[in-house]
Amino acid sequence: MRYLAGHASAVVCAAVLLLVGMPVVSAQEHREQCGVPEPGEALPVDVTLPHDVATGAGVGIALVDTGASSPGVVPGREEDLDHCVLHGTAVAGVLRSVAPDATVVSHRQETDRGAGTVAGLVDALERAVTHAREHPEVKIVNMSLVACQDTVELRRAVADAEDAGLLIVAAAGNSGQCAEGQTPFPASLPGVLTVGGVDARIPEASQLGDLGRGRVVADYSVPGVWVDLVAPGGPVSTVLRTPAGEVTVVGDPDPFAGTSFAAPVVSAAAALVWQVRPEMSAAQVRSVLVSTARSGGVPVVDPAAAVASVMDGEPVAGVRESPWIDGVDLAAAPDERLELRVPLALTSLVLVGALGVTVTRRPRG
Repeated sequence: MRYLAGHASAVVCAAVLLLVGMPVVSAQEHREQCGVPEPGEALPVDVTLPHDVATGAGVGIALVDTGASSPGVVPGREEDLDHCVLHGTAVAGVLRSVAPDATVVSHRQETDRGAGTVAGLVDALERAVTHAREHPEVKIVNMSLVACQDTVELRRAVADAEDAGLLIVAAAGNSGQCAEGQTPFPASLPGVLTVGGVDARIPEASQLGDLGRGRVVADYSVPGVWVDLVAPGGPVSTVLRTPAGEVTVVGDPDPFAGTSFAAPVVSAAAALVWQVRPEMSAAQVRSVLVSTARSGGVPVVDPAAAVASVMDGEPVAGVRESPWIDGVDLAAAPDERLELRVPLALTSLVLVGALGVTVTRRPRG
């Protein structure tokens, strides 16, 4: 049964994106915006990690994002590595923090001089699925971005990924990215494992090692019946690889925080489970992650508990046929081909502007 997240109030948000049926233009008049790397110390991900028994070795994660340039990341195509827009690199950093020996395959969401569209997302996802069919070690697709309009093509691409046996993990989105009443995609689509963000534990709970105690859903995390579980949304760090060398960065320059960085915690946890039980299906791994989430009010993904639950090799019980709550009125699939030039939003609190139409920053409160 999917988790209904609590109220999410307005916070500093990445971007206000116009949904318009016209060519998409960035706020910087056709100039690609590069992030400004903010160096810092490595930040741990606030979950319990079973690295003594599982590190993700032998498992691949497809990263559909802005491109990434970080150790352990390989490109689907040569141009899928990118050290300009730091969002994908930050997501890759979380993947590698939780599953340090997993292979992250970057599939860059195409941009047109700083703008991204659903058509570009569909293309990147289709490329990821084709690559995964040729490389069966790739088991997971991570998508830390949001579109605010439904399209047949995106639904079809997600269904194709599911048919290929892939576990599709998406960020729930952050408040302010879609207009009130709009549904985020692909987060709300059937078959997608959707992840919200959670605040850090209170110190007393952290000392006890209880993932659930002291946790609350982050104000920025968009609520909805499609949210399956939550994970820490940062701030996080990553290792950026550039022609000049490697450096640990914690922002662009603002801190990396948001549901963008909660989703890869779950994707990487899935890689840990698959390393231990490579014969499991995507539905089984999904069930393990949801059923072992620690709840002290909210269901926080627990990578260590998930791996421990499958270590004995017994069949996984209680695999769900459908993640949907009975009686929930879900958005109907569109009946006709819709305009695919609608823009995407990166699901982070700070956006470098690569995929936005109109990028605005709100004062920090």
